[in-house]
Amino acid sequence: MSFDKIGALTIERYTLSDRTGPYIHIGTGHRDMGPVAVAASDPFPLELLWADLEIAPRV
Repeated sequence: MSFDKIGALTIERYTLSDRTGPYIHIGTGHRDMGPVAVAASDPFPLELLWADLEIAPRV
């Protein structure tokens, strides 16, 4: 994850290749790509918005 003065700027996502293997990069999200930072369904549903990752006060 990288940050700027607002908050998270990018998020890199990884998954295990199998139960014993290394992690594999499956994507990088950028804040300017839309309001959803991460959406996943496995092993449970998760949606994280870029606004949830802001560290600066909202203007």
